[in-house]
Amino acid sequence: MWVVAALFYPAIILVAEKLRNDGKANFSNLLSLQDLAPQLLMLCLVRSIFITIGMFLFVLPGVYLAVIYMFADFMVVLEGKKFWEAMEASRGYRDWE
Repeated sequence: MWVVAALFYPAIILVAEKLRNDGKANFSNLLSLQDLAPQLLMLCLVRSIFITIGMFLFVLPGVYLAVIYMFADFMVVLEGKKFWEAMEASRGYRDWE
């Protein structure tokens, strides 16, 4: 199930960005995701493992990890970062410190 989510959610991100910028999106825009598929799958796998470990340790670390890594998909799709770079950059987006 996570494989479908790993590829479907970025498609929504890409279409929303195209609609915001150009006002139109088409199927050929989605074909650009095929180059990002390995990065998106690795991102989803590693993020899921981290969050699961955090949930097993205690609920709050899992929630914390889920929150700090929630922007990583955007960075892979919109900025073209590798999955680990996106996870590191997503950690820097927290604003409560």
